[in-house]
Amino acid sequence: MIKAFYQYLYKIRNSFSATVIISMLIGCWCGLNHISYQVCTETGMVLAGMIKYPIETPFLYYHMKVFSLINQVSALLILITESPTFVNGFVSVLLAVISSLALSLLIFCLSRNLYIALFGLCMFINMPLAGGVMYPILLYNSAHTYGIIGLSFLVLTISLYGCGKYRSALFCTGLMPSIHPSWGCFFAVVLIISASLNFYFCLRLAKKYWKVFSFGFGLSIIALTLQFYWMRELPVIADNLKGNYLNAFIEYWDFHRRPYEFANKYNLRAVCTACIGIASLYLLNYRTRVRFLLTIFIVATVCGFIGGWITLLKNGNVPLFILMLMPGRYINLSILACPALLIGILFSRELYHKKWSSLIFFIVFVACFFRFSFLIPLHLDLLLFASGVPLRLFFALKILCLAVMLLLCLIYTRKSYKYLKTLMTGGKFNVRLILATAIIILFVIPASMAFARLIIRVKYIIKINTTRDSSNNLFFQKISEDKGILLNTNEGFLISLKTKRPVWFDMAALDGFTMVPECAEKFNSGLKEIYGVSLLEMPAKEFRNKGVLLSELHRILWETRSLDCWRTLANKYSFTGIIVPKSWKLTLPVSAENEELAYYSLKNK
Repeated sequence: MIKAFYQYLYKIRNSFSATVIISMLIGCWCGLNHISYQVCTETGMVLAGMIKYPIETPFLYYHMKVFSLINQVSALLILITESPTFVNGFVSVLLAVISSLALSLLIFCLSRNLYIALFGLCMFINMPLAGGVMYPILLYNSAHTYGIIGLSFLVLTISLYGCGKYRSALFCTGLMPSIHPSWGCFFAVVLIISASLNFYFCLRLAKKYWKVFSFGFGLSIIALTLQFYWMRELPVIADNLKGNYLNAFIEYWDFHRRPYEFANKYNLRAVCTACIGIASLYLLNYRTRVRFLLTIFIVATVCGFIGGWITLLKNGNVPLFILMLMPGRYINLSILACPALLIGILFSRELYHKKWSSLIFFIVFVACFFRFSFLIPLHLDLLLFASGVPLRLFFALKILCLAVMLLLCLIYTRKSYKYLKTLMTGGKFNVRLILATAIIILFVIPASMAFARLIIRVKYIIKINTTRDSSNNLFFQKISEDKGILLNTNEGFLISLKTKRPVWFDMAALDGFTMVPECAEKFNSGLKEIYGVSLLEMPAKEFRNKGVLLSELHRILWETRSLDCWRTLANKYSFTGIIVPKSWKLTLPVSAENEELAYYSLKNK
């Protein structure tokens, strides 16, 4: 029985399909246990007509202009299910699945080993922050849908090239501009440069699979055409006036387009990615498809640093459309890929055909272990089937997991796959067989039990859902019963999603202004009257370049504003409710409150 089991494990060790299926299961497990709000759900609710905005509302223009295929998919799901909770759960799982596939396939295309890919995935999938320089790197469990799906989908596309799945890779390449336009533009530049360095290989791909790419790109064109239809009602503003507002916003308020931090320690990961790629190209005999993948990451690193340098130039010297793409974020591709590339190459057959491989491996591994934290297993909750694990036991299991990894690395350096073949086919009852059995007991069985527990709990998904909105929360339900536009502070993020009511402009998403400079005059006029802030004026240092309008900037103004003044503003800007932190005391009667927020209604007052 045990021998047959090991033979089966050995048989599927190089299976692409098994890697995809198991990675998707891991992604589903992570997504279902970390359901969160999604910004695309709110936009989908607006596009589907569930939230009805008056045409003059500034935040409506944002929802109409922000372009991503995930928004349109969310709108379709809202029309079908009429449940924002379901869409939040669906997108949360989708993000985790795409991120899991991206990381595991990147490791798999280099190591060509299912178990190494899954082991690496379990190490990296729960990284809360992978250390982005100008923009956080998130894999799931976050409301920031666009950044997650854009970066993860790009890594998945590149990994498919490395795995030799050219149809899927070219289809995803064509679809990339509609998934995330900024990352799509960057990938187009990187792909053109990489293709010129691998001309004949890419020419064969183009001749053979151009129809697949055309189909994916055609879907992007259709999605963009639909977006232009929604954008038909955008106001028109003079280019010089638009430029003045955008330049001032980027200088004073924007978080993602501030000058690049070349001194940031995570730049070393990007440099490490380029060095690993160059060394592998010249020292290891990889197949053409893997060499093309490595070329992409080398070129992406160079282009990423060029993008960072662009942010250091004065705004007047850089075309605004380039600044809108957030060029400082592009280095995140190399930062995210670094640990997966390192694991994949260090466990690849090509590396261990070299006599000096063991020495190189341990030097690199020890250096990276002490320099970077990404080699410490972080997703231990996947391996634990019981909740409430004591802290000491948690660290003990972390050390045990790391020790097992080091043992696998030591074993792996000895005659490469000859040992693995003996191990997986049974062989004599020796220490290696005992070690393999121990790994199965310590890792495979707990993971299987975790998945079984998940399957049992799937039918109770609403009970494990952590999002709160008008369907399951009395506070938001009370607000949803009223009608009209809301005002909010930065503490009320995604308040429109939670209450199914329009918001004048979500101050927790002030960065969204860069998407709709067409409403600059109207928005800035309202911002000065309601919040006492102008986009053209520099705020105090503690409020600068935060990407949100921090509530303390206008707290005194709001708390001292009279009831008559509130009524005058409400009539002018058509808002009927205000949501602020509970500790605030406005000169209005409180209509509802919870542990964090208070709702003041101006309707019929």
